[in-house]
Amino acid sequence: LDLCCGTGDMAFALRRLAGESGAAIVGADFAHPMLVRAVRKSNGSSLRWVEADALNLPFPDESFDLVTSAFGFRNLADYDAGLREIVRVLRPG
Repeated sequence: LDLCCGTGDMAFALRRLAGESGAAIVGADFAHPMLVRAVRKSNGSSLRWVEADALNLPFPDESFDLVTSAFGFRNLADYDAGLREIVRVLRPG
């Protein structure tokens, strides 16, 4: 999960690193215009884009092996709530 993904630069980097591993890469951001730009840049890649609030993520507990946030986390209104959501959606280990 690339949280607060903006136009998707980190998600695209994760896709390149994952290669053909079959890893699912999800970009989540609350700003619809940023996601529109990310989709345009995708060119049919297997990335998934989700419009979501980082303080109330629409994913089940333990959904992801990795959560990144390159620049957007600093803009959250409540860092503690954001970290709780990250911990909630991360798989143990």
